[in-house]
Amino acid sequence: MINKNYLSNVLLIILCQFIFLACSSTQDEVEKYRLSAQKYIDAGQYKEAVIELQNLVQLDPQDDAAYLELGETYAKMQNPEKAAKAFFQAVEANPENIEANIRMGQMYLLGKALKKARESAEKILKDHPENIKAMHLLASVQINERNIPLSIKTLEKAIAIAPAEPKSHLLLGHILVQMGKTKEAESHFLTCIELDDSLRAPYIELQEIYAREGNWEKIEALLIKMVGTSGDKIQKREDLARFYERHKNFVKAETVFKETVKLYPEQVEPLLALGSYYLRRQDRSKALNAYQRAEKIDNSDVNLLARMADLYFSDKDYEKSEKLVDEVLEGQSDHIEANFTKGRLLFQRKDFSKALVHFERVIRVRSSHAMARFFKALCLLDSGKLDMPGQDLFRVAAGHDSNERWERELAMKELEQALTAEPGFMKARFLLADLYLKEKSLFPAKKHIRELLKRAPNSIETGSLLGRLLLLESKFSEAEKVYQSILKARPDYAAGQISLGLAYYSRRMKDKAMESFQKALEINPKQLDALNYVVTMYMEEKDSAKALETIEVHLGKLPADDAKNRALVHYLKGKVLMTVGGVEPAKAVFEKAIALNPSFDAPHEDLARIYEIKKDIDQALVHYETLNKMTPKYLPVYLDLSRVHHGLGNMKKAEDYLRKALEIKSDYAPAANNLAAIFSEQEKLLYKALQLAREARDKEPKNPDYLDTLGWVYYLQGSYDLALEQLQESVKLNPNNALTSYHLGWAYYETGQFESARKMMQKALALNPEFKGAEKARNFLGM
Repeated sequence: MINKNYLSNVLLIILCQFIFLACSSTQDEVEKYRLSAQKYIDAGQYKEAVIELQNLVQLDPQDDAAYLELGETYAKMQNPEKAAKAFFQAVEANPENIEANIRMGQMYLLGKALKKARESAEKILKDHPENIKAMHLLASVQINERNIPLSIKTLEKAIAIAPAEPKSHLLLGHILVQMGKTKEAESHFLTCIELDDSLRAPYIELQEIYAREGNWEKIEALLIKMVGTSGDKIQKREDLARFYERHKNFVKAETVFKETVKLYPEQVEPLLALGSYYLRRQDRSKALNAYQRAEKIDNSDVNLLARMADLYFSDKDYEKSEKLVDEVLEGQSDHIEANFTKGRLLFQRKDFSKALVHFERVIRVRSSHAMARFFKALCLLDSGKLDMPGQDLFRVAAGHDSNERWERELAMKELEQALTAEPGFMKARFLLADLYLKEKSLFPAKKHIRELLKRAPNSIETGSLLGRLLLLESKFSEAEKVYQSILKARPDYAAGQISLGLAYYSRRMKDKAMESFQKALEINPKQLDALNYVVTMYMEEKDSAKALETIEVHLGKLPADDAKNRALVHYLKGKVLMTVGGVEPAKAVFEKAIALNPSFDAPHEDLARIYEIKKDIDQALVHYETLNKMTPKYLPVYLDLSRVHHGLGNMKKAEDYLRKALEIKSDYAPAANNLAAIFSEQEKLLYKALQLAREARDKEPKNPDYLDTLGWVYYLQGSYDLALEQLQESVKLNPNNALTSYHLGWAYYETGQFESARKMMQKALALNPEFKGAEKARNFLGM
């Protein structure tokens, strides 16, 4: 008979051996992947290293060291999103892993999540108060929090604890430079080099200090010394070459770039640097040759592919460029150069919303990328639409702001950031000054124009901006002199003739103004702003016949195939006809404008209004909806659609359009007010109505309609004293609004001021016997 206990013991021993062997086998696999990953990292083959590390963490999901290494590898590949995820997984696997917590904090800092970055630093310092890396992280957070004294204190403490730690001196030196204390900063950078001469950063910081002093020989000696140290010699040699290049010593620059290629024949980076140098020198064939040599070494290198994509883009070979850039982005979605090129590819196709996504990715990874911010600003402005002459002007004629003002404000912020990163970026400064002038923000416009006058005093563009500023400041004779000076240098400058005309017009010199506008049209018949001013002047003189004749003559001067400009002129004709009451002729002309240019959105708005006049609401809706599809960010059309549906009694659609407008711009006061009014009309969601009405009132405190809405919401909530205050102010600002007088009447009634209530009800009926609420007013008065 078999002994059951004996059998159980045997089986247990076999099971334990099996588990031990399995664990041993798994551990062997883990170590194999770890060693293989390290081998690839040492060779700079990061893609292969990532695969090995991913295999490792699949076998052991709690290996925090592997996650940390994976994060470091992604960081070397310039993929901060994946790096951050890996560091987070390392912390999850082992919350006590100090290095992982620090790296996670650094990622938070990179993403401007300052509070989380601070928490990471403080968590480490709580248990390890003398951890230098955590102190560096905390100091960096304090710098970003603009608490410079505290960041200095943190770094001084770090130096006291570990005086031989070079990074503490580096960070402190950087802060001192920003404070203008260059001598103290220099001392810390030199100490940093003494402690570790292989670090690149202190040399670059010292280069900036010596550059301010104009001490070029000292910089050259410094960089030559840096090249002789250990560390990233390829990058250091590139720094030296770029120094020579900046100082137009192209022979020495090219020599250093070429020598680096010879010293590191198996590396891609030196050839990339050489190719980029040739591109900057406008030698495209040598640039392509350098990139092709690099491709033979490693045809999968994402930086190489991105550079080649950029080269093809510059050569307008967009198909090749896009193929390469998509290949890069498929494996590395946050690659800076690839996203920048992809953004420009989409931009030149006028796909601004998609282009914007790629420029934002560039900025998220490198906030100082001035060109990405410039292109982002252009996307926000939908510059492709502004390329159509006169479009900006006709938006004004349609009774709305020339462009979505909020997008303009966002664009201006981007341009300011671009100039912070690169103060000499002239295109950005020209555009920013232009936008400030359009906004009539004269103080910041003046600041940028003053800078342009320093950097480009003889530029026609600078002179034009100065002239516009003087016009806005009502310094008309000074503006006139500026434009006369410009036109003396360039008589064929049509825009200058227009501006000179405006200067004359402002001084009531109408004959001279007309002469300048007509000269502009002779120089360039496509300068439709000039045509608009000529027509406007005739309309001011009540000579609509002459205005229409001018338009017809100008149509004869435009080529038959110039559909876009012909459409704009027809649109102007339609506006004139509308002014003199020719609704049917105007309708035909607006339709002609659309037939000439189906992508022209403005005539749809006017046609919708015409159909509303004709009580053809269905056709009005067709044109409003078409306009909405063509310009989904043009907010006034949401108000129109809401108003029409409100008139049809379709309250849900009326509300939906206002909500959509607020999704696009959460503080769009007209939509907030109108939605609050609809809620109050139905006496529902009054808490939300109050919030919306307050937001609208706060945005425009002197808008009588907004005050009326807020006052009526207060009334419906039973806050009669508050209602009275708002409604009295509204009536004071607009005494001829029947509905507001009616609302104020009820507010007087509820506060016991019955005589005042009766007076306001009588006033409301006198202003408009048929206003909404008239019947209730008559009942109250016993009429």
